[in-house]
Amino acid sequence: KIILVDFNQHSNLFNNFINLVVLTSSTSNPLFNSISTSTRPTRSSKSPTMAASASSASSGAANFMLSVSEKKTVSVDLYRPLRSYIVSNYSEREAQNLEDDLQTLKRLRADAERATADSLPARRDLLQNYYRSLCAVESRFPISGDKDHVNAVTFTWHDAFKNKQKASQQNIHLEKAAVLFNLGAVHSQIGLTFDRSSIEGRRQASHAFIAAAGAFAFLRDNESAKASMGSSATVDVSVECAGMLERLMLAQAQECVFENTIAKGSTPGVCAKISRQVSVSYFMGSFPGSRNFSQGIRTKFKFYKLF
Repeated sequence: KIILVDFNQHSNLFNNFINLVVLTSSTSNPLFNSISTSTRPTRSSKSPTMAASASSASSGAANFMLSVSEKKTVSVDLYRPLRSYIVSNYSEREAQNLEDDLQTLKRLRADAERATADSLPARRDLLQNYYRSLCAVESRFPISGDKDHVNAVTFTWHDAFKNKQKASQQNIHLEKAAVLFNLGAVHSQIGLTFDRSSIEGRRQASHAFIAAAGAFAFLRDNESAKASMGSSATVDVSVECAGMLERLMLAQAQECVFENTIAKGSTPGVCAKISRQVSVSYFMGSFPGSRNFSQGIRTKFKFYKLF
């Protein structure tokens, strides 16, 4: 029996992302869970937007991988509107008790706004921490246009593929969707940093692409629909686009498996079956939102279809 690609063995990696955003309530503060700001900077690496990663296992049209650019945003002040809401609905004393958390949230948002030279793992940790913080905020201090909510905050995010298009909403789900998108993008960029000329490098790249797929799947299932409400929305965080990016990342993970299959000297029949599955995965990951992405995906689809 031939198992083309068994991603069940990596299910813990795919589910790790979901575990990362589960908030614990082990805090004495009834309003705001403490926010972790710990990051673990490692060696700096450049953040590719749509780069090529060479591999000795495949050549020509298939020796590159695709990564996703992060969405860009506009600065927004969360500190003052949230503090005013706490004072109005609770008390000045509660606002003072939450001062450290509010300052941490302010710092996380400011760091998320900037395209820094931090290593990709540090950027990933920042986005994870900020997403946890947004979950904590949402459960206690609702942000929307409702007069009884925090209604002085407007989030603005540009489309990752068509930067001139942007969405502006008084909606925390747009913020959460954008952070999840960027987290998936960073994981995809991490996948390009590994040396795919070795079996271990291809294995690590596969894990990174699976993590990226997990982030995009979580975006699709939990935030895309909520972030697309109203007239102001961008295609990149839609259910359709998030699903496309999930399938694309899984296709690239499958391609790494194919490369390792060749490197291990598997029979031509096994290689052909896995190659056909990779081709189908790239076909399923096609999306007309970006011409460069579409060209790259079509190239890979045609290449693996030839086997």
